[in-house]
Amino acid sequence: MERRKKLDPDDLNRPDWNSLKKNYSLHDCGEAYLIGQIEEMGLYAEHWGIDERDDDGEGLIFDNKMDLRFWQPEGDYGRAAYWPSEEVPECKIDVPTETPDEITTDGGLTNKYAERWLNGEGAEIEKLWNLRGVCDIKTKSNPRWLGKFNLRHLTHYAEWAERYEVPVFLYFTTVDMKNKEVGGENIILEVPSEWDWGDLSRHYDNDDDFSLTYGECKDDARTCPIVDRTFRAPDGNLVVDTNNDYYHDLDYIRENVVV
Repeated sequence: MERRKKLDPDDLNRPDWNSLKKNYSLHDCGEAYLIGQIEEMGLYAEHWGIDERDDDGEGLIFDNKMDLRFWQPEGDYGRAAYWPSEEVPECKIDVPTETPDEITTDGGLTNKYAERWLNGEGAEIEKLWNLRGVCDIKTKSNPRWLGKFNLRHLTHYAEWAERYEVPVFLYFTTVDMKNKEVGGENIILEVPSEWDWGDLSRHYDNDDDFSLTYGECKDDARTCPIVDRTFRAPDGNLVVDTNNDYYHDLDYIRENVVV
């Protein structure tokens, strides 16, 4: 997690186009809708990414993590009391811990989670959950923006797709705040796990002098299988427009995430 002082939250409060607060409001609705859908499928969501909408420091805080991780219990005990990314109070619960950058020997991050409790007789009870998917939420008030997002974000998603051994995907949905409607249009887009994102990651995130030109960023983006074209958004960011041949509906989760 880092604070980038070159990016001011006030720069995103654009009354003539979009705003940080509005984006969070739309995001909350889309996230709640998806969580409701996946819980009906027997999965449970961990809020993995940070929420810093009310931070009043100088600059914006980033951690590059995706919004949700989906877990499936090995028994009929539902969600965990505390997920791996949550702070666990000192009590009789004993759970493994992780850091965002911890890489295991199998090339992925945490893929199994356990809670161990003592019952009334002092015997240990273990509950296990298996990681099934990692997801980022993309809510849009205008359906024309479905399937479009910043190249910088794609670079980070591709890194997680390479590291995890479960599906890493994006969920796009429309949110109509005026009519109080969510989920009118839905897209699931799986992030490819084999794409050379290295130079772009270094361009966006490293502190050294390495830098790509605008044209080089576009050329690298277009080598990604799911990218159809690129363009510059009103806020100056380079945006990827993805290929609808790779779009799925919510059945993708039932068929590829739920085991």
